[in-house]
Amino acid sequence: IYVYLKQPKDGGTFYANFSGAPTTGFINADAGTSYNQGKSEFTLDYSFNWRDYDKREVDIEESYIGDDFRVDITKDGLESPMDYNQHSIITGYTYRHDKSLTFSARLRNYIWTNHSKEYSNVTDSYLGNYLQIESDRGYKYAPSLDLFIKKEWDNGQSVEAQVVGSLSDSEQSRDLNNDFATDNSEIYSSVVNSNHKSIITEISYSKQFGKKTQLSAGYQNSLNHTSNNYILNEAKTTLSSNNNYIYAGLTQRLGKSVLNIGSGLKMIWMESEDNKRNFTRNLSYLSFGLPINQKFQINFSGRYTPSIPSLSELTDVEQEYDGYLVTNGNNNLKCSEDLFGRLQGYFSHKRFSIAIGTEYLYISNPRYQNVEYLGNGKFISQSDNFNNYKRLGLYTNIAMTEIFNKHLSFNIYCLYNHMVSSDD
Repeated sequence: IYVYLKQPKDGGTFYANFSGAPTTGFINADAGTSYNQGKSEFTLDYSFNWRDYDKREVDIEESYIGDDFRVDITKDGLESPMDYNQHSIITGYTYRHDKSLTFSARLRNYIWTNHSKEYSNVTDSYLGNYLQIESDRGYKYAPSLDLFIKKEWDNGQSVEAQVVGSLSDSEQSRDLNNDFATDNSEIYSSVVNSNHKSIITEISYSKQFGKKTQLSAGYQNSLNHTSNNYILNEAKTTLSSNNNYIYAGLTQRLGKSVLNIGSGLKMIWMESEDNKRNFTRNLSYLSFGLPINQKFQINFSGRYTPSIPSLSELTDVEQEYDGYLVTNGNNNLKCSEDLFGRLQGYFSHKRFSIAIGTEYLYISNPRYQNVEYLGNGKFISQSDNFNNYKRLGLYTNIAMTEIFNKHLSFNIYCLYNHMVSSDD
């Protein structure tokens, strides 16, 4: 979000924020400075997030059930530390030629590291009892450059263009050790190095017709290339995608009512060494607000949104998770499609307000994590589709403000959801 002053003044500012809970290992901090000189503004921002938890315990009960095999596993968690920290450094420059033309550039450096260990006493109905130690460690460095320009005209027209280029280098490693009382051990490890490059380009146009009508349109393109090196598997994958999105929208005032409607077309081409997938889907939205009087109004909103599977979900590389489970992608995944609608009535009078509404969600081909039996005591976990998911919600929100001589305010929210999933 960019906020620009029409008449910036020369001079500088500085800010700093800090919040933390040292006894639980929690710190959020950010600081920044800016300086205005004539038509130019220079900024520098830094943020830091840190978590470090020692007294963490993870208890799990699970079963793997196959045609001729079953194992029941109970994990009694011991103290398991975990920590992560995030750093973000942003330098920026903004040039305002006049009130109608603005240019800005942002250079962001993002650094992230994490480490966790889980200790568990495991009761295994097939292998017996053992101590399990699972260690996860990772890092990521992702610099990006964001260029933005906006031009406005006196006749209500404006054009915006933006280009964002980013790189990232990351590594994620996992070690799982099962230590038995007989001094035997089972070790399962995985190490993945990833390099990612992307460039996102977007141009948008808007036109104001009087005070009642606004038209907007735009085009976005995203090019992505990812190389994954599975160190222990001696496997390498290259994933690339070309994602295009064209859209148009209309905002129209009809008396006291406001109508927002828009539609777009998303076209994405993805490929790896062994597989190619193409998706073309529509995205649409509609919202309508109807004020009955100063106290009561009715609102409706709806949207249609596809959920296209990611390249990682389509990648076909098996990795051994533990003695029973291997994980893999699924290059036969279908695109999920969401249809959502909400109808709400809102009434307010003085310090009292109430909102009553209903909402409905229908998802075709939703994705879930499926586990299937391969035989010989081995199972495979991968994303898959099922037929549909439906949710009907009813809700009400009642609020009173500044009652009892302005000493009390309260808000009551009630929600009922009825959810059905089907694989027929």
